[in-house]
Amino acid sequence: MARVLKDYTTRKNELVDTAWALFARHGYHATSVNAIIDSLGVSKGTFYHYFSSKEEILDAVIENMMLRALVQIQPILENKALTALDGLNRFLTAARTWRLSNLDVIREVMRVIYRDENIIIRHKMNRRALALVAPLLADIIARGAAEGVFDTEDPEETARLFLHLANIYIENIAQTFLELDEHPENLQVCSTGRNFLRRPWREYSGPPQAPWKRRMNSFSKTSSKNATPDAIDPGDPEGQ
Repeated sequence: MARVLKDYTTRKNELVDTAWALFARHGYHATSVNAIIDSLGVSKGTFYHYFSSKEEILDAVIENMMLRALVQIQPILENKALTALDGLNRFLTAARTWRLSNLDVIREVMRVIYRDENIIIRHKMNRRALALVAPLLADIIARGAAEGVFDTEDPEETARLFLHLANIYIENIAQTFLELDEHPENLQVCSTGRNFLRRPWREYSGPPQAPWKRRMNSFSKTSSKNATPDAIDPGDPEGQ
């Protein structure tokens, strides 16, 4: 049978999609490189032409997950017909809907990245999430400041602050989330992240002249300046 030749991007995406499906079905540790190439019907040389290891293809799976989520939510953030608050609420709702529809894959990725030996993977993922999500969030904050509903002189630093808050919450509830199979009721516990992070947003939407808003504006700049970029969670400003 003649070998089917495909362009670089098509073949790489096929490998990533196959790995994604196998990680979700069998788990990361139970999925070997051989399982990935056998499922797709390619040679081991083909796999290593695109990825140096199973860890590297996991990075690609995470990147792919983030980009797929952004495809759904980016049009909301770029819709200039929406007010900043409407855009923010729709953004959070769309992000939550996407996560709920991909719980199995997200949980499997979290099982891997929250192992102590995989802290480097988590940090790489966090940096990529910051690069993808912070500019989108900063844009909506800047629009809110222009509309007079947010009070901040630095939308980018404020966006980073809220992503840090989201990551703190995710770190705290990671184990609860990973135990969903044994305790389905944990999903409700995880969902409290909406309140945890929306309270600051509700306060932020008050009159810009309020004294506490000026204090929060100052806090956002100071906290973001002192925070560690690696502590950012992938694409989860709502923290659920």
